[in-house]
Parts: sequence; C-alpha cells; structure tokens
Amino acid sequence: EVELIIGKQPTIPQLGVTESQNRFNLVFQNFLGVFAQKEHPLVIFIDDLQWADSASL
Repeated sequence: EVELIIGKQPTIPQLGVTESQNRFNLVFQNFLGVFAQKEHPLVIFIDDLQWADSASL
C-alpha cells in the first residue's frame, strides 16, 4: 500500500545480519524523522513494555 504513495522502489541487495540491522536502524530513524521535528515533536506511547522479552527490545 505504501507503494501507491511513494512509487515502486528498486530491489535492495541481500546483506549480512549486522548490515541488515544497521540498514533497518537507519531507515527507521529516517522514517521517524519525517514525522518528528523540533517544531512538531513526536510522542510514541508503548503500552505493556514490561512484558517484552530481551530479544524484542
């Protein structure tokens, strides 16, 4: 559904585990940066975080 908004994206190359994690972190940070600005801060409410396991954090 996002493709309808941003258009078709090129295929990305397969990476190792560390590189994939780094790429995800960068993309997620950039994604949040679209919504979070100095003038318009973003608040994220995470409910029941105490039930998350270590791997999820």
